[in-house]
Order: sequence, then structure tokens, then C-alpha cells
Amino acid sequence: MNSITMGPRAVQAPAKGSRLKRDTEEMTIHPVNFLKALESVTGYWSPNVVERVNDQYVKVAKLKGSLAWHKHDQEDELFLVIYGSLRIEFKNEADVILKPGEVCIVPKGVLHNPVADEECGIVLIEAISTKHTGDVITPHTKSIAEQLTNSRHTKRDDIVTLRDTQR
Repeated sequence: MNSITMGPRAVQAPAKGSRLKRDTEEMTIHPVNFLKALESVTGYWSPNVVERVNDQYVKVAKLKGSLAWHKHDQEDELFLVIYGSLRIEFKNEADVILKPGEVCIVPKGVLHNPVADEECGIVLIEAISTKHTGDVITPHTKSIAEQLTNSRHTKRDDIVTLRDTQR
């Protein structure tokens, strides 16, 4: 795997006559292989955070069966199918069927239910504040802390997110 290590990075311009302050944490830039990331997912409907872009988490998940009718009042949600097929049911719209390489964005406030008749591997891109099953709690619901369990991003600002966000 190719990677570039950058560090230490300057985080503040020096005041006149002072030394440059540096961040001691190194930042590694590397590719993420979604198929390999999905291999580490151990259960259905259990997203794992694999990256963070600004205030968005990039997650992978394996799906099978039906999740739950729910909505996210403040956040859009992006579904990208890596393998298998995903049907997203909508209360007031026609269902959307996604095949590998296809994307669907569910706008905030829209009632939806993801369904995979057979195992399906997906990538989700969601705001860091997005609750897994939105406005409902189900046996499948995973907290942000649970989604970050295997993530390298728990050392960042996610600690605040963990404290402020519940299931």
C-alpha cells in the first residue's frame, strides 16, 4: 500500500520574534480499499467508520434484510453500493434500487427504509452527527461510539462527538 507521511505540520503562524508552533501528531495519507474494509465488518447493519472528510464520516457496512423506517431530520445520507443490490424504500416516492457503483442521496427529513434481500456491501457518507437509525431505536441501532470502534479517527475531534451524540 502506498502512503505518504506528513508531519509535523505547522498549525499557527508565528508571532513576530517567536518560534513556529508545530503539531506533533503525524498525518498519514493513504488509500482506502472499500472491499478490504468490508472484510473487517463482522455483522449486518453495523457500520464501521473508515475515514473522515471535514464533518463527514465515510463508513462501510454489510446489509442483509430490512433496517427500519426512519429519517434524519438534520442530515442528508449518501449510499454507495460496492457489491450486491440495495433497495431503498420511501414512503412518498418510488423505491430506488442500487447496483454496484450506484449512489443514492436520501435528503434530510425523508422517511426511508434500506432493504437488502441478499448480502450487500455499501459505503455511507454522513455528517458526524447522524444517528444510525435516525429518529428510532431498533435492535440494529449502533451508537457513533460503536461505529468508531475499529476506526483510526477516535483520536480526533470525535471524542466531542461521542460525548454529544447518543443513539
